[in-house]
Amino acid sequence: MSRGSSAAPTGRRAVLLVAGVVGGSALALSGCAAGQLAQTSLQQSAVDGAAGQVGSIALRNITIAFPEGGRYQKGATAHLDFDAVNQGDQADRLVDVRTDAATQVLISPTALPSATAPATTEPPATTASATATGTGTPTGTGTPTETGTPTDTPTGTATATGPPAPVSAPVPLPAEGLVSFGDTGAIVSLVGLTRELLSTETVEITFVFERAGEVTIAIPVGTPATPLPPPSTIDGVVGESTG
Repeated sequence: MSRGSSAAPTGRRAVLLVAGVVGGSALALSGCAAGQLAQTSLQQSAVDGAAGQVGSIALRNITIAFPEGGRYQKGATAHLDFDAVNQGDQADRLVDVRTDAATQVLISPTALPSATAPATTEPPATTASATATGTGTPTGTGTPTETGTPTDTPTGTATATGPPAPVSAPVPLPAEGLVSFGDTGAIVSLVGLTRELLSTETVEITFVFERAGEVTIAIPVGTPATPLPPPSTIDGVVGESTG
């Protein structure tokens, strides 16, 4: 009997010990999970660029560049960031890009000149001068008089000139080569957006190549590369149990 009575407390202590370990583990896991949620809230979720293939041309990491403030206004201009890889043994060219999200798409092997530069005015070559066109004739009394009137004859005119309007030009893709499109170098610009575009929104864009043909891809608007700032927190008791 004494052994049985002494065994009972041992069993209860074992149960309590297991419960304490399990409870401590649950608290540790709970704290760890809370830490993960807090850490995740400080990070910007990445949006992978789109990809596509047509013939020997592979398009990789395609995004519409992240707009300042996370939003493109209607009528704004955006450019594409992507790599074009020619996997074939023959050169090709990107000859056209189409989308209903822009009124015009411009492509160029180099950065396009600005179409909004102010016009300049050329000064006249010379200043206007007055000349007399009349001649003296006798009036019968022996005194010559001028019958003509002076007129202004300008010799130069002012003309307003500005930069030429940007136009598209095919972008060569060398055999077994890679061409990167972005802010500098080769560029594809979506001019005059037909609607507002937000970060992570997708736009269907068609790429046309001279040899490989064309392919239509849903391309996302990019996200910023830097982390988001920490979210604001409110200190206080969320809730209290009542009993």
